[in-house]
This record gives sequence, structure tokens and C-alpha cells, in this order.
Amino acid sequence: MLPSFYSELFTLYLLLHEREDRRYSQGIASLSLFPDTQLLEHLDVQRQLWPREDLTLTTNQRHSLVSATECLQKIIITVDPREKQEALERTYEEIEATVSQALGQEHKLPMDDLLPLLIYVVSRARIQHLGAELHLTRDMMDPNHTGGRYDFLLTALESCYQHIQRDGTTRIDCPPAGTPGSPGSSASPGPGVVPSRPRGLPGCEQAQTGPCPSSDSPGPPTRLAGLAQYALN
Repeated sequence: MLPSFYSELFTLYLLLHEREDRRYSQGIASLSLFPDTQLLEHLDVQRQLWPREDLTLTTNQRHSLVSATECLQKIIITVDPREKQEALERTYEEIEATVSQALGQEHKLPMDDLLPLLIYVVSRARIQHLGAELHLTRDMMDPNHTGGRYDFLLTALESCYQHIQRDGTTRIDCPPAGTPGSPGSSASPGPGVVPSRPRGLPGCEQAQTGPCPSSDSPGPPTRLAGLAQYALN
């Protein structure tokens, strides 16, 4: 039943998150000004977790944040909530595999290490209306998954979404064009080139377990959740 009126249902979520998604888009635009290396620095990703390019592996064997980005982008090409959750799970697995290759050993990412890397992936995926996508996916999540892995990953992605919104409302000091590591320059940043870093990166204790409806939302979120669940039946 869901595919038959998914467009109309998703429109309601778009209206609910119009203001937040606008701030999110501004944040994505700000983060896109950074080249890869400086964005990793800006997000305070530990250097030992950075992807390595010198691994003696084939393209198919090498995991990368580009692969994680491609996985995340798949959440917008399906209307099936389970497939959206699975795409997010594959994104997480690709990030973790990338870090494990960089460290040369299997590594399980704690939330404090996952969030900066996930923000990087989200900024490169440039998914439109992420707030609406997140809210709809959570409303349609099987209640049996509450407290499980899908719930954890949705919470992490919601935290990234909130952080990027803050980047959209605060000025980010990007390096001037032509300086090492800046847009328009192919050189790597020098040892003294360290851009300003975001403050208040949310940790797991700050990540919310549910969507954040705007104050000017068109209707109670519980009604949308009811519609979403009805669509699944």
C-alpha cells in the first residue's frame, strides 16, 4: 500500500521539517567548501582513522568513505523503510571497514569516533530533505528494533543532522582559495594549516532518540506516525 501514496505522505514530512532542512542545506553548503583533508581536520577526525590511499589492495578490496557515501545515498531511491535502514547499516559497516583498514586491524567505532566520520559522509552525500527522510524512516521502523542497531544508527544520523544545522547558522572560516588544501588548490594542507573546528559536536549522551519537530510544524508528529504505520499495513 505504501508506494501508492508515498509521495503524498512524504510531502507532509517535508512540510514538517521545512525550516530544519533549510538550515541543514546551508550547513551542507558550508561544509562542501572544504576539500577532503581539511574537512576531516575541521570535524576533528583522529588522524589514525583517516582512510589510507597507499594500501596494496585492488579497488574492489579497498574500503573508502566514498563507498560509504554511495551507500548512504541509496536511502533516497527507495520507499521501503526497511531498505532505508539497511542502507544506513551498510554505510556504517563501510565506515567501520575503512577505519579498520587504516588501522590494520578490526576496529569497532565508539559513538565519539563514529559521529565525525558520519558527518563527513553525510556532507558528501548531499541528501536533500534529510530531516524528512529521518522522521519518516523512524516512524516506519519496526517497534521490535527499538533499542537495537537500526535505532542506534538512526539516532547517530539524527545527531549528525542536528550538528550540520548548527554549521548552517554559524560562520565557518574556510581557507582562502589558492592556499594549500583549500578549494581550488591541489596541494595538501601544510602542518600549520588547521581550520577552525566545530564546537559542541554531539556525543552519544546528546544524541536524541527521536525526531525534532519544528515549532511551526503543520500538525502533531503522532498523526504522521499513525499515517505511516497505516501505510505499512
